[in-house]
Amino acid sequence: MRLVISARLFGVPVRWCSTVLLLFLFLAASGCSDSQQPPDFQLNLSPPQIEGTTVTVNGGVVAPVERIQWDWGDGTRDPHCFFPANHTYARPGRYTITVAVFDKNNFSATKSITVDITPE
Repeated sequence: MRLVISARLFGVPVRWCSTVLLLFLFLAASGCSDSQQPPDFQLNLSPPQIEGTTVTVNGGVVAPVERIQWDWGDGTRDPHCFFPANHTYARPGRYTITVAVFDKNNFSATKSITVDITPE
């Protein structure tokens, strides 16, 4: 059996199928909302390991992650490397390494560490 409800929208008869009405009622009752809370990623970084001009950074994240982005502080960005990540610098110097993690809703968390690369 199918229930059809008649209504008027701007004076024009409109027929609503019970399925649409039930879907609307379900979404309204379930608290469907655009305001989602960002997850607690619990992003952490271990002290970096430095061998010459190559740095390896390990760490972890608790929440589900869709993508990760590394900024190595020398103009290099790496969007595909999960933990552990490594990078080789072209020259000595002090660099700030920043990692950002993103979930499926594009919420993010970031952490940074600084490394000193010394001449060999």
